[in-house]
Amino acid sequence: AYAAQETIKLILWIIQDKDIDELIELKAEIESKINSVENLKLRELLKCRYLDFKSWEEIAYLNGYSWRHVFRLHEKALDEIKI
Repeated sequence: AYAAQETIKLILWIIQDKDIDELIELKAEIESKINSVENLKLRELLKCRYLDFKSWEEIAYLNGYSWRHVFRLHEKALDEIKI
């Protein structure tokens, strides 16, 4: 519950600093970058982390991976993003 409260505080703080339209555009840009990753497994990992806000532990558990493997996949996924 404490982590959720802190997350809500952070979101409210961000919203105060940014226009809602800017946040929507930013989310669309993030989705576009994630969707540019060709490897489905890597793309799903990025979606879990950055769009579904899953923890590294949750991503590892849900996929049957070790934390180390999740971090390796994450690094590989970031390398594939076309900036």
